[in-house]
Amino acid sequence: MINTLTASLAALLLLNAATGCASVESVQTTTTVPFEGTTEFRASDVRAVHRDEQGRLWFGTAENGVFSFSSGEWTHWSEEDGLAGASILSFANAPDGSLFAAGGGGVSKFDNSMWQRIETPVEYRVVFKVHADKGLWLGGNPAAARLSKGGWTVRNFGADGLPGGVAHFTAPSPYSDSAFVGTRRSGLIEIAGDEVTVRWSEMNFRTVLIDKPAQSVWFGTSDNGILRLSADGEEWVGSGLSAPLFFTDDGRLVASFEDQLKILENGTWRALDLALMTGSEIFSGTPYGEGAALIATSKGVFSVSLR
Repeated sequence: MINTLTASLAALLLLNAATGCASVESVQTTTTVPFEGTTEFRASDVRAVHRDEQGRLWFGTAENGVFSFSSGEWTHWSEEDGLAGASILSFANAPDGSLFAAGGGGVSKFDNSMWQRIETPVEYRVVFKVHADKGLWLGGNPAAARLSKGGWTVRNFGADGLPGGVAHFTAPSPYSDSAFVGTRRSGLIEIAGDEVTVRWSEMNFRTVLIDKPAQSVWFGTSDNGILRLSADGEEWVGSGLSAPLFFTDDGRLVASFEDQLKILENGTWRALDLALMTGSEIFSGTPYGEGAALIATSKGVFSVSLR
């Protein structure tokens, strides 16, 4: 097992070899290799992968809590360690470095030694997405909520001006004072004060990714591709089940279109040839190393070259 995390693709591939993945020699002929860790980790259904500001890797599973990897060591975290539930679907870092995990049962905060469940004004069956900029934003069932310095603000579906439904995410707009709520089959909701606007009301909005430098926001849908909104207007890309995943360290957007990964470079989408992931559902991803990323799919977690 290696002793430290590193920012080079070569070291990423050595890490895979050290944790039981394909050999370094086999990596020379493909851009994708399985990323494996402990036996318990390999047996888990990973739905979320995240690299925090300290370089630690976090993996959220469908029913086995959280695994972390840091300085060559694996750690398994469960409800006994303060997680709100065994199902973890998303992570988020706040500007102050705080780490949050969301999923079944609600949301938890990590204090560098233990997780602590955050008490919310509504009892969440599940929080699909947590966002941690300009406050703490939760999208889930049965409500969309925000925690700011002034306390909690909650919008219940079927009330508070919202249609019936479930929130997949809640997030602030990077170019206005409004907030977005993505719903399951009830469209994209924009909230500005007391004004509520519902657009694309039949669509299923599943994911959100904010591009602060460009003052724009990207949304993923189940059937209609990816939507980009900014102060200049809207742009649709692709079709089908699609999601913006993350920005690379050099600012490129990586997105999934069905079982395919694409990178937006200088205004042009470039598809990656990732045969090992063909036929899989892509759940999440995070940049890791120089020109590399980790991608969580229904077939497992893969380390991928983005070159």
